[in-house]
Amino acid sequence: MLIPWMKLVYVGGTTFMLPAAAAIGAWLVVSRGWRVAWWWSLLFLSGLGLIIASKMAFMGWGVGVPSIEFKAMSGHAYLTTSVAPTGMYLLLQGHSAKARAMGVLFGFVFSLAMGACLAFYDFHSIPEIIGGTLIGGAVSLGFIRKSARLPTVPVNPALLASSALVFLVVWQLKPGSLERWMVSAALHLSGSERPYISHDINRDSRC
Repeated sequence: MLIPWMKLVYVGGTTFMLPAAAAIGAWLVVSRGWRVAWWWSLLFLSGLGLIIASKMAFMGWGVGVPSIEFKAMSGHAYLTTSVAPTGMYLLLQGHSAKARAMGVLFGFVFSLAMGACLAFYDFHSIPEIIGGTLIGGAVSLGFIRKSARLPTVPVNPALLASSALVFLVVWQLKPGSLERWMVSAALHLSGSERPYISHDINRDSRC
């Protein structure tokens, strides 16, 4: 059963979720205009910035909370919780309010499954998963609340084509390399030679 769960982890990473977030932006531009796309970009990038800052603080300076095994907020938890409910909400445009609510709920269930997988296989501690999930949930629910009063546009070929195109373009840029960029930036800013790693949280040592 390890392989299917590992595929779930892959889907929740930057390689898949960052292109998906960009595709949502394209969807909004085509269907609703720049204003809503701006809100999505602002909320999503602000949340992502907090996650990146948390990770860089640990990798560069060892900032964490050893007593609760907290190193940095989970990027997987953040990405799935911010993108999945929002994506389901948009895909179900033109359907009943109940159907859209069920779609959003499904997005959150997927996010919780991601969190359970991360915890079970020790990718992150529970506090790290909770942190990422709370920020992601604030982003998706904040966006849904902001856009709920605007006119809905049913799914159509133009929306699907534009979103798919943007997804593929961003995917080709290899967003999975963001982790390496964060390590390089953290080391440059902190002046350290090596990044802190997971087992360093309880002692001042480097990998």
